[in-house]
Amino acid sequence: MLSLALPVFVSAQPLVDAAWLKARLHDSASTRSWVLLDASPRPIHLAGHIPGAVNADLMFGGTTLPTQAQMQARLRAWGIGPDSRIVVYDNQDTMWATRVIFDLHRHGVPLDRLHVLDGGLKAWQAAGGAVTKEGRPAPVPGTAVAAPARAGLAVELPEVLAATGRAAPRQPGGRGDTVLVEALEPPWYHGQRNFFGRPGHLPHARMWSKLDLLQADGRFKPLPELRRMAAMLGMDEQTPVITYCGGGVAATLPWFALHVLMGWPQVGVYVGSQREWVRDERGLPMWTWAEPQRLRSADWLATWNDELLRLTGTARLNVIDVRPAPEHALGHVPHAHSLPAEHWATLHQDPAALREALAASGLDPAHEIVLVGQGGLDPAAALAWASLEALGHRQVALLLEPMDEWALRGHPLAKPKAAAPGAAVAPLAPQRAQPGWASMRPEAPTNAETRADRTAPRQVLRVDSRVAVAAGDTAHTVTLPWTALVNPDRSLKAPHEVYERLTQAGLSRWAHVEVQAADPAEAAAALFVLRLVGWPSVAMAAR
Repeated sequence: MLSLALPVFVSAQPLVDAAWLKARLHDSASTRSWVLLDASPRPIHLAGHIPGAVNADLMFGGTTLPTQAQMQARLRAWGIGPDSRIVVYDNQDTMWATRVIFDLHRHGVPLDRLHVLDGGLKAWQAAGGAVTKEGRPAPVPGTAVAAPARAGLAVELPEVLAATGRAAPRQPGGRGDTVLVEALEPPWYHGQRNFFGRPGHLPHARMWSKLDLLQADGRFKPLPELRRMAAMLGMDEQTPVITYCGGGVAATLPWFALHVLMGWPQVGVYVGSQREWVRDERGLPMWTWAEPQRLRSADWLATWNDELLRLTGTARLNVIDVRPAPEHALGHVPHAHSLPAEHWATLHQDPAALREALAASGLDPAHEIVLVGQGGLDPAAALAWASLEALGHRQVALLLEPMDEWALRGHPLAKPKAAAPGAAVAPLAPQRAQPGWASMRPEAPTNAETRADRTAPRQVLRVDSRVAVAAGDTAHTVTLPWTALVNPDRSLKAPHEVYERLTQAGLSRWAHVEVQAADPAEAAAALFVLRLVGWPSVAMAAR
């Protein structure tokens, strides 16, 4: 067993640095019992490790949750006694070390006896620490007794499935009653790559991977920065958080940041992760957009707009057509209300007038709104979306297909009743008043979100379609036409392509982004895409 010297007063800090460890490795004055564990998979351990480290290889035993008996065997094989203090490191972005910490703590080892070497083997080598390929004798078997698993640390599939519903935002871009955190990087989150044949992430999950949690040298980012990022993702100490990944290892990185470093009590790990989720025989959903519910297909709309569903009150659906009035008159989605694009620029500037028009229209504020435009990402429809969400409406979506595609699919077309000759056609023709629009308000930010917004870096994103990329762009201003985020026919690019285009342009996920354009409809189009792809803090320039 490796002996590490400590002063009389032991720091309970969960992270220790390489200099601290290096200074104590050969100090025999300490009477405390320490164990140094290398959590790297065995081939990586054999390629080079800190002298005296015991290999705690989870790959050998499997990354599923260990039973109490299995954990007991590991504790003893690793030489851990009832009073041992344990330092864990790896050579794989710390995620194997945090998984060992998770398993040890789950079976009774107190957090004040568990430490992670910040930055792992790379930090050790950067500090001039020795590395060896030689094995070490098996440690004297430990005498620690594994406790029954602590409740709440490991989360099972049924609870995660229920949590995907609780994680749905209560307001546009807001928070749910639970936060799901995916610890995988953008290519997996957005579906470019996958582990198990089904791309994407669990519904309503927010991405927080090692790329966000760790600095370039592999050490954890400073605690204030971690807190700010957590707040930007809608997390706080009072809200339950469930982390997951592909196979239950990387998920322990955000768990460690939230539960161990920040001390949040309600943080669990779904160890089954995608490996279990995608193999479930029910075919559980996977998303590649962060908010795919903002997109509706023609087939979806035709189904929920069915006459029988409307007669029975089951549809719970409003349809607003933002195309020019003459196009609406030629044929439109049944039950669609006409409010052409030329009105939205004014209504976007005057929320009170928009509330008044909606209240008089008969549209139920509790029902989803689907906006019908020219198909794809129509800036006019996007401006209507932004205006409605600014009021606090919870569910507003865009119809993906244009009207000619709607008709080609055999869906019904309706025409407005003929008006008297010379009579003016009023947008959103008056119906039974709906007073609920007057009281609708967006959700107020939490104190943590307000602090995060105040302390986050600021960026301006200029998205005008007719302005060339500015040569003088800085870290604070990025110029990227909104048309760069869509295909020539204005259909959306794949999620991973959108994400890559934004990051390549220099836009930071961890900045508060203000979208600007001379035409507010173009700014709204870019805002819509940023929300789809999961940008944490983004808003249009003030009206």
